[in-house]
Amino acid sequence: MRDEESPCRKVCAQVQIRRTEACVGNKMSTLIAVALLGATLAAFVMMLVGLAMLLFRSGRRKRGLTIFLATPLVWVAVTGAVMSWDARQQGFEGISDQGAAGRAGIDDPAEWAEIRDAQRAERAAEKAAKEKAADEARAAARAEKAARREAEAAERAEQERIAAEAKAAAAAENRRKGFHCLSAWDGSHPAFKRIVKNSMRDPDSFEHVGTRVGPVTGGWHEIRMVYRARNGFGGMNVGEAVGRYRNNDCAVEVISLE
Repeated sequence: MRDEESPCRKVCAQVQIRRTEACVGNKMSTLIAVALLGATLAAFVMMLVGLAMLLFRSGRRKRGLTIFLATPLVWVAVTGAVMSWDARQQGFEGISDQGAAGRAGIDDPAEWAEIRDAQRAERAAEKAAKEKAADEARAAARAEKAARREAEAAERAEQERIAAEAKAAAAAENRRKGFHCLSAWDGSHPAFKRIVKNSMRDPDSFEHVGTRVGPVTGGWHEIRMVYRARNGFGGMNVGEAVGRYRNNDCAVEVISLE
């Protein structure tokens, strides 16, 4: 039978693994530092070359200016890429994630991952709560707006109903008084005025002065019309025509002419 591994041997193995990881980490940090130093020196040299071309090579000043200005940008991009790669190799999401962990005083990527995920979950919950509250507020605003529109529509409908009833009542009252048969222009009964005018000796001299009507009696209204017309001597006389007309169809009868 195979002997079971002793606890002491397990502890030694774990210590050896940790030493190996630490050694690899140190080697990686050294390599990153060397790479950054090399990139910095290369960028410094390229900037010097570009500056020299700009100052001393008149035919290549444009190229020198391009090299001088582009080199820092390239150096920043390369440095950021290298540092981000190094942060990912250490277990962080990137250089910004590593910086956030450093500001929080945490070096262990696993510990920081738990804290970071908890913070993200908390922010997601807060965002969801805010969005829910905003949705509820918008829904309440829409409901309030719809209720206000309904109330305004009901108020307009009530006002229109009242106006229609008032108009119908006024029309019924005018009809009861017989005013529906009279002209809105001069208040005369058009048919009655036409009959009286055509009976004149000089119809062109006819002038309507005023018309009065009496209340309906047995379906008829009495009508009296005062007018002016030229007499046989060329003067203007004032006369009165008396008649009646039916309320339902405005048919008129002349009773007397003065």
